[in-house]
Amino acid sequence: MEIMRQNKWKRYVVIIISVILILLTCLFFFSGFYLQSNFANVSFEQILFNLAQPLGNADKKIVMKGIFWCVVLPIISTVLLFWGLYKTVFTTQNNKKILISTIIVVLCFSLSSFYLFKASKIGPYLTAQQGSGTIYQDYYVDPKTVHFSFPEQKRNLIYIYMESMEQTYDDINNGGDFEKSLLDRLRSSVKLSCNQLFL
Repeated sequence: MEIMRQNKWKRYVVIIISVILILLTCLFFFSGFYLQSNFANVSFEQILFNLAQPLGNADKKIVMKGIFWCVVLPIISTVLLFWGLYKTVFTTQNNKKILISTIIVVLCFSLSSFYLFKASKIGPYLTAQQGSGTIYQDYYVDPKTVHFSFPEQKRNLIYIYMESMEQTYDDINNGGDFEKSLLDRLRSSVKLSCNQLFL
């Protein structure tokens, strides 16, 4: 009687683990397919950035498509696959069948994980996060040590265009969040350069 009870608990544990693995397998596969079909040329950094942004006026078709592929399909597939697996394998007393089916589920989970890993392009992102470059050590120049000198006769017009400047670092009077602006040096250097160029 005790052995039967232990076998019953083991069977329940195997069933629970199988359900979780099947759900993750379906989720990884359909999510990977969705990313591969719609964001093949988008890096993982861009995907993270877009996920962190509020939906706002985003196209509802894109949102619904993502929900369908990454939520609805995995759940439906999990229910259908587990129901078929339960009827054909877990209701039997054949331990060999249960073992083989569990191995197949684990294998499918591994393959779907690898597929999502490749489709999301997370590999280059993780590699970049682990490494550290020397761009600042190699090219940074302290502004205090630089003296700008312009020829008496101007030869070229240098036009620098900056897009999406973060205004938060400015003072409150200029629309920022700081009592004292952190952009004073940038603002004064731009004015100085413009004055020297055009005067």
